[in-house]
Amino acid sequence: MKDKLPIISQFREIVLKYFLQTEQEKTPTGTILEPYFALFGGRYIFASLLAAGILFILGLVISVPISFFYAYLTSPPIYLALFGIAWVGSWIGSGTRQIQKLINDIRPAFMVSDDAYEQKVKTCISWIFNNRIQWLFSVIYIFIGWGLLCYYNQKGLLPWFHEVWSSEPHLFAKNVILALYCIPIAILLFISTHGIIIYLCSVYHIFRLPLVPNVKLARVILKPLSSFSLRCGLAWSIGIVLLVLLFQPEFYPFAVTLVSGGTLLGLIFIAWPEYATHKALENLRHEILFEAANRMRLLYDLNHADLWENFFDEVSGPSYGNIYMAVEATLEARSWNYGFRDVLGYIGFWALPIVSQVALDILRQTNLDKGL
Repeated sequence: MKDKLPIISQFREIVLKYFLQTEQEKTPTGTILEPYFALFGGRYIFASLLAAGILFILGLVISVPISFFYAYLTSPPIYLALFGIAWVGSWIGSGTRQIQKLINDIRPAFMVSDDAYEQKVKTCISWIFNNRIQWLFSVIYIFIGWGLLCYYNQKGLLPWFHEVWSSEPHLFAKNVILALYCIPIAILLFISTHGIIIYLCSVYHIFRLPLVPNVKLARVILKPLSSFSLRCGLAWSIGIVLLVLLFQPEFYPFAVTLVSGGTLLGLIFIAWPEYATHKALENLRHEILFEAANRMRLLYDLNHADLWENFFDEVSGPSYGNIYMAVEATLEARSWNYGFRDVLGYIGFWALPIVSQVALDILRQTNLDKGL
């Protein structure tokens, strides 16, 4: 059997190895999706597309015996959900690998020992990839999400679904199909939300380490932090738009709170690493200039009767010259990686979730006024 089913056997070995490790031995390296991605050699795009395809087939298998397959095949939300699952799953897989690379890329920017840096990073990674929290809250998300979805479906409050989705016969079987889609959506939503929040906290945490005393050099090395957040913030915003389009919630306080919260989190995700880098570099600039002023004061002979006596003779020496060069380089160095024009497109995508929610409500109200 093991020879006949190598994929199942491999999956079993991966899962057992993952769960049987002790807390001391285990160094988290990915999300709860990692065992699944590992089956395909880390090809997360293919794995995400395959998961969406399997989900579609399972829904189709359930719909055939109850003569529901035509409504299932002609429901636009189904295909939107499949695209969203593949999209978010691919970005989670990509983000997991980018974070591992990011840790190594920004290492030279910090003036600490490798052990101190690894300890700090290990703390951050253990929170980002805390699988116990991901499993616990994913299950909670699944039950809450399925409950709300069944309730809204039964009340006919999912406007983009055909009316047959919310009517008998076989309403329970239809809700089971919705549950099939609710499970991956809930898991992906929590992993994304949890990862973003912990990543933002980790950026604050890691900037408590001292930087190399060169503003321009530190900025260039730390740029991947901002680049990563811009790319993933774009993916997050598109994911929230897909949720809005999928469920098309009424413009009620609950929906507004959720959509606004998702939009705000996307903005913070895009802006915070860049701002945190800027603040850290400005603090570094102040420290360098303060130290330069102290060095100048100590090098100059304060016993001169006239403060300016022989000043230019002394500052022309090599010690003063090096300090002046350091001061000039520090003053000229930028502390922002990106300008406003660079992030304008990302900011536009960030606003898409709330814009799409408002647009849908306006369209819905217009149709009601026309009696459609």
